[in-house]
Amino acid sequence: MILLSILGASIIAALSIHLGASRIISALEYANPLWVAAALSLDLAFYLFKAARWRRILGDMNLQAPYRTVLNVTFIGYLANMLIPFRLGEIGRAYALRKAGGIPLSLAILSMVVESLFDTMGIGFILGLGLLLMAGTPALNPSILRAVKLLGYGGIVLSLFLLAAPNVKAFREQVIRLTGLLPEVISRRLKPIILDYFTSLAGLSRGKGEPMILWGLSAALWLIPGLFTAAFFKAFHMEVSMAKVLLGSMLLQLSFAIPAPPGYAGTFEAYWTLIYGLLGYGFVEALRVGVAYHLLNIAAAAVLGGISIPCLNLTLREALQPRSLA
Repeated sequence: MILLSILGASIIAALSIHLGASRIISALEYANPLWVAAALSLDLAFYLFKAARWRRILGDMNLQAPYRTVLNVTFIGYLANMLIPFRLGEIGRAYALRKAGGIPLSLAILSMVVESLFDTMGIGFILGLGLLLMAGTPALNPSILRAVKLLGYGGIVLSLFLLAAPNVKAFREQVIRLTGLLPEVISRRLKPIILDYFTSLAGLSRGKGEPMILWGLSAALWLIPGLFTAAFFKAFHMEVSMAKVLLGSMLLQLSFAIPAPPGYAGTFEAYWTLIYGLLGYGFVEALRVGVAYHLLNIAAAAVLGGISIPCLNLTLREALQPRSLA
């Protein structure tokens, strides 16, 4: 964690020295407050939507928890992920759901595994959609156009394949067979989890159309970060292309899988600037929007997560260092 923190601080220092901290701060003062408010509303909508989908997944697994509890746990999970590297805050989310909602820890984690799969489907679909919209840009030469279209269709096909795969017996058997190639101590622990995962996802209890409903909810859910990003660019009086915003926001989501300092300090700004710089926005312009975006995310996670911890009769220590890690 110390090395990651040093890395994050070094990136922030390098960006500030290269661009000038005063230049970035002065740019923040000219943000349109109405568009910032719109972005805040979309940020809250993302949490509300994600909690509603998670509660539906829990219901499909015959696990019942009040929506308010699931929402507070979702807030805590995002706060924990801001403060703990390697996304270990997810363990805190499962622990909070166990304590506040009475859901067994193993089943809470399993529901989050199912949730993550649907996140992958949603992100893949929106990423593919963004690429297909990019393919409509007349400035692209024919070779790049074909490649972008192929990637776009690939993202959408992958999303649908992940939806159908758990119901394909041959695919399940192949995954189990590959698990058997791992060292015995790992394979013995992993096989029951994989079997539970396939059973839970393939046996969603509300009806045959339930996986498709969750897929649609996931696609709608991951459209929100794109709209959030578009609102931020508008707040800084920058013209936006929805294709670039959707593509950029999904590439940014993929970057969160890479180890980062607490709060993604520095690495967030680096990935943001790289992504939107490659998409044609100026380095300084992209960075000032990215800094504001990051600060707002941290502030929202801190406020909402901080309020939710006492609401569930937890302490900050319990939420961030749950005994379940043992």
